[in-house]
Amino acid sequence: MNARFTGKGADTQIDQSAVEMRANRLAEIKKELSQMLNRPEDPAVWWEKGGRRNRVA
Repeated sequence: MNARFTGKGADTQIDQSAVEMRANRLAEIKKELSQMLNRPEDPAVWWEKGGRRNRVA
């Protein structure tokens, strides 16, 4: 595949568009992942999903 790609020559307009779309999606994924690291504003939401349950004795 590398030899075929090397012999192909310059990228077509479709190839360039596909590269740009992949780069944009990668940037979106990175942004989404960084936002997942942030704690929610409401502490009740953060702790409700933590696995600890309030037990009544």
